[in-house]
Amino acid sequence: ARGEAASAARLLGAAAEWRQLRHRPASRLERLDVDRTERRARALLGDALFAAEHRAGATHPHDVVANLDGVAAHR
Repeated sequence: ARGEAASAARLLGAAAEWRQLRHRPASRLERLDVDRTERRARALLGDALFAAEHRAGATHPHDVVANLDGVAAHR
């Protein structure tokens, strides 16, 4: 569960970076999903680890996206 929460935090960071670079804020519905996912990931990881993983996703968004195939393969 913690591994999935860390992946979620990195993906949220990558998505936030993508939106910021393209000046495209999250829609209301997307914001609800983001907030719910963030709450769950923070609950599992704690604030410090969540922030570190989120920052890693924002810093290296292409790496996060490139690893999505690997995440889907493990399901």
